[in-house]
Order: sequence, then C-alpha cells, then structure tokens
Amino acid sequence: MKTVIVDIAPQGVHKEDLEARMVELESLVSTYGGITVVKRVQKRDSPDYATYVGTGKLEELIALGEELGAELLVIGNILKPAQIYHVNEELRKKESKMKAWDRVDLILKIFALHANSPESKLQIELASIKHMGPRIFGMGMELSRQGG
Repeated sequence: MKTVIVDIAPQGVHKEDLEARMVELESLVSTYGGITVVKRVQKRDSPDYATYVGTGKLEELIALGEELGAELLVIGNILKPAQIYHVNEELRKKESKMKAWDRVDLILKIFALHANSPESKLQIELASIKHMGPRIFGMGMELSRQGG
C-alpha cells in the first residue's frame, strides 16, 4: 500500500527530533505493510484547526499522492475528530482514492493485523471503537440522543 506521510514542525523543534519522528512513522507504515512514497513536514507553530497541516499543504499532498498512486495519507500525530473529518472530506471532494489516518489509527491497524487470539482481537476492536466513537459524523438521527 503506497502511503504519504506528513507531520508538522513547530519552531524550536530540533531537526534530529523531527527526523526521528518521521523515521518512526515510516517504520510504522512499513510494519503495516505499506511503502512510503512521499514524506513531508509542514513548518507551523500550531496545527491548523481544520486540517492539522493546512489546506495548501493538504492539497499539495493529495496531488502528489494521486500522481504516485498512493492509497493512504498518514498524519503523524493524534488528530481531533473534526480534523480527520475535514481531511477525509477534502479527499472525497477531490475524488481521491486515498484515506486519511492519524498515528493512532495506524497503530491500531497494525495491532489488528498481528492479533492472533480471540481475546486480543476483541481488545483491539474495543480500542478502535473507543478511538472512533467521537469521529462518527454524518450518521444523522440514528446516532443522536433524540433518535435513540
């Protein structure tokens, strides 16, 4: 699975620390069975409220990913539910075949891939549900308190 990885670099972060984070993220992708085709770092003091990396960088990554046939966009931090939603919406608007995951999504997928016992599979599924809970958007009345 071809993968695009990205993270942000606030001012004051040492270059070695940033490189170590990117190497770790790349090895997580490799553990999942993916190949990193694009690595990018966005220099900003704080994450973008909507997309974490900013809309300009996100559009650049989508274009690069599409050009290289990437299937996955991994952002190297824990994203807020709204951020991952906006990133996936941008991917959908651009009619991209890529999906966006944050670091936790990737780690949970790795654990699920390597789980053998039924107990471990259930624990991973529970952790995934807890992680995805606040990220459920667009489900309408089925998941609202009034609908329940």
